[in-house]
Amino acid sequence: MQLFFMFYTCNKIQLPDESFCEFTTGDTISRYGQKKIIITFKICNFFIINREMARTHAHTHGKSHTIRPTSKNAPSWTIANEDIISKIIDFGKEGLTASEIGLRLRDEFAVPLVKPILGKTITQILEENNISKTMPDDLERLVRKALGLQKHLSTHNSDKRNVRALELIESKVHRLSRYYKKNDKIPKDWKYKSVIAKLE
Repeated sequence: MQLFFMFYTCNKIQLPDESFCEFTTGDTISRYGQKKIIITFKICNFFIINREMARTHAHTHGKSHTIRPTSKNAPSWTIANEDIISKIIDFGKEGLTASEIGLRLRDEFAVPLVKPILGKTITQILEENNISKTMPDDLERLVRKALGLQKHLSTHNSDKRNVRALELIESKVHRLSRYYKKNDKIPKDWKYKSVIAKLE
């Protein structure tokens, strides 16, 4: 397939083979093959092909994301470091996860990011004060999601769509658990079925 790209105001492009090419106004690049496709971009300063993270089990690219603060420096308007640590410990004792604590700090106390201010993450602070949970946050959410689907399918066993959805969620659980076992975040003998049995 012959592939053409035409740029009017483009300075740089990254190709699928990870190489960079420099262009000037009106330049055209070609890739050789059977067909010919022309793609035109009117305004493009830096264009990247196929760089968005793909979904695990869907042939789509997610575009939803959280906009991080532009600066990594600690802002001047936040509360004192000791107050931030005490708030994290209090929220952790209430049973909030690290992500929920971060949202509370951002919305109620104007703390954009904890790590640039304290030099360590919320999870590290919770672990230092022995408040960490038995499972990481993302793994626990997947397990609870799978448990909810199992309860649903126990009464609606003809729901074929959610049977497949449960298989995909369990696949994510197994993949994520292998990663956390390798990094010593969960015990080596951690079992998905035994955790489900405890939650039931």
